[in-house]
Amino acid sequence: MNLFVIGWNLPKEHHPMAWAELRRMTEVYPQLDPETFWYHSSPCGTIFTASMHTASQAAAPRRYVMQNNDQVVFYSGLPIDPTGAYPAHHAEALSAHWDQLAKSLEGQHVIIRAIDDPLRLELMTDFLGMEQVYYSQQGDTWLISNSVQLIEQINGSSALDPLG
Repeated sequence: MNLFVIGWNLPKEHHPMAWAELRRMTEVYPQLDPETFWYHSSPCGTIFTASMHTASQAAAPRRYVMQNNDQVVFYSGLPIDPTGAYPAHHAEALSAHWDQLAKSLEGQHVIIRAIDDPLRLELMTDFLGMEQVYYSQQGDTWLISNSVQLIEQINGSSALDPLG
């Protein structure tokens, strides 16, 4: 399991609160390992990404996160490359084959790529949308996660959206 949160135009002063709420999710999902917590914020602060997953030993051979100087790629679920050309459960391989993923992947998954220059956020879900992704939009601020509860805790709201 890889629990994630993404913020688009989330004010920088709210980033620490989002980290804290993500870290608190171990109360809901005790299998999450706080040692796997990471975050990334674009230099301008427009894109904020963070996640925490099961212990690396338990998740092996999955590698949920790949970060370098200007991008981060991570996923939730289980992407599968039916051709076996690359290990789709490694975020590094997903990054290297990004342009082919929409045509080749199977399984239930959401894959995220955040790039700092040029500033870009891309989300790719499985063909049927079986891996759940939720969002909240308030003005030009977006929160995206695979947990409604995490979004509610960050927003500080729990009212139902009648349009949702």
